[in-house]
Amino acid sequence: MAFNPNFETIGQAFVNHYYGKFDVADGATRSAGMAVLYDAQDSYLTFEGAQMKGKDAILLKFSELPFKNILREVTKVDSQPLADGSVLVTVLGRIRVRHSSILCLCC
Repeated sequence: MAFNPNFETIGQAFVNHYYGKFDVADGATRSAGMAVLYDAQDSYLTFEGAQMKGKDAILLKFSELPFKNILREVTKVDSQPLADGSVLVTVLGRIRVRHSSILCLCC
C-alpha cells in the first residue's frame, strides 16, 4: 500500500471529529459518540497510569470522567502518512477542566 497523499486533511478532520465527540458534558453521550472509533479487542488507552484494553473498557472510562465542561485550545496538529495508508496524528495544545489548565500532547 502507498502513503496517503491527503494525510493532512485526514488528520485535521479526525481531530475535529474526535474532540467534537469527546468534549460533551454528559459521559454517556461522550461514550456513545466515540464508540465507532475504537475496536472491540485491539484498542488500548492509558489514562493517568491506568491501562484499558478494548472498546468497552475505554468507553466505560470515558463515561466515568468527573468533568463536565472542557475548554480545549489546539495549538498544532501534525499528521504523518504511514506506509500502510494510515495516518499518525499528534495534537499539541491545552485543555482546561475544573479551573486548571493542562498542557496536552495527544497522539
